[in-house]
Amino acid sequence: MAVDIDNDLYYNTQSVSGIDEDLYGMLKEKLGAKDRLSFISGLLNIYQNNELELKHVRESLYDYARHYCQNMPDGSLSTRVQRSNGKTVMEKYAIDIYLLFNYVEGSVSSQVIERDVLSAHKKKQDRLNETINETCIDSSFNTESERDMIKSIVEIKQLIQNNSTYMKEQFERLEKRHESEMKCLKEEILSKRKEIEKLKSDNIDMLNRETTQRSENKLLQQEINTLKFELSLHEGVKSAVNNFNSKCAVIESKLQSFSTNMQKLSSKLESEYHSEQTQQTSIGEESVQNSPKGNNSNYSVVNVENDDSSSSERDETEVKRTETLYSEALQSGIKQPEKSTRFPERNGNAKFGYTEENWDIDKNVFRGVQRRRRRTERIVLYNVDACDKIEHVTAAIVEYAADKGVKVSSTWLLKEFKFRRNSVYMISLNIDSRDFYLIEEDDYFWPTGITWRKWIPKSKRDGRNYYDDVDD
Repeated sequence: MAVDIDNDLYYNTQSVSGIDEDLYGMLKEKLGAKDRLSFISGLLNIYQNNELELKHVRESLYDYARHYCQNMPDGSLSTRVQRSNGKTVMEKYAIDIYLLFNYVEGSVSSQVIERDVLSAHKKKQDRLNETINETCIDSSFNTESERDMIKSIVEIKQLIQNNSTYMKEQFERLEKRHESEMKCLKEEILSKRKEIEKLKSDNIDMLNRETTQRSENKLLQQEINTLKFELSLHEGVKSAVNNFNSKCAVIESKLQSFSTNMQKLSSKLESEYHSEQTQQTSIGEESVQNSPKGNNSNYSVVNVENDDSSSSERDETEVKRTETLYSEALQSGIKQPEKSTRFPERNGNAKFGYTEENWDIDKNVFRGVQRRRRRTERIVLYNVDACDKIEHVTAAIVEYAADKGVKVSSTWLLKEFKFRRNSVYMISLNIDSRDFYLIEEDDYFWPTGITWRKWIPKSKRDGRNYYDDVDD
């Protein structure tokens, strides 16, 4: 009678079949590329509330691992029981399936399988020796049992030989499969390396393009700043030219009125002169006609025009005549040209364009000249927190503003609050008015925590203490 050896002595449930291979292929296709949590959750979704099917899957995968893995540790599957405050039995089965699948794939070691999946066990040879010893002890009293023991040993030996040939075939199959997989992996690694090198070269090209683009942007920004400065200068020159043109137009209108008045005056003087000449000729003719004549025909009145005394008298009469005509023209209401006034000599006149060459121009031209405008805007910065001297802080503020295109002409320390490790400053800045719009329009111009406002003189404050008694 042969010895009845249970399946636990062989540490497997059944021989590998096509069902086990199909089940392994299905798991690899659906869940092979997932991580631990997604693998377990996907497996539970496939076998919803079916604990028995999940148990059969675990046993089938265990048989597949026993036949296809060379270093599979000895032992049987652990019995899973529901605890009061632990995982469910289905979750435990799913974890065992995940570990067995990854052991077959080669990503889990045999120690993990022996510790987490298999139960406490003895080696196969030890259990077989115990069974043989017990049988031999019984056979000392029965020769028939001894024959049965020898028969069972022969059967076991034959079974081992059959399994050894099958294992050799499986080893060769696994070796070929391993070689093909290694070849595929090497090719894939080479392709990945080529892709990485290509990406590195592309990245280097992108960095080079980025640096060139940044340098071009800086050059363009500098050109824009210079163009803005030149435009502001051109606008100033244009406004000055417009003012000069307006003043020239005023002077031209005055000159035109003056020329018209002079033409009227000259025409009037000429008409009066002609009338006076006609009167003199008429008076001369009358005197000639009324002059006494003798019987002697050789007597006549001769008018000598080249006499010096007569010419001087005639000049005096002409001068008197012109003076009377000038006085009559004033009395008649004809506008006469005013005498040009000379500006008193002062220091700094040449600085504003008032030189001796243009002081004789009509003073009405300069009535529209105004005082030079302020070219800076004054603001106050609050909460400037720093652990350095005020000189370094103000220099950093000036450099920070210059990087953003704002020119700070001067700075003043208004107040300082000293602490153990740092200081909080309140600083006043004078900013170029042409750059002030950059601060007004940008709400994030200054760093976080720093606030600012325009400087308010004491004369315009409404009683509130804005700057803690800081003088203007």
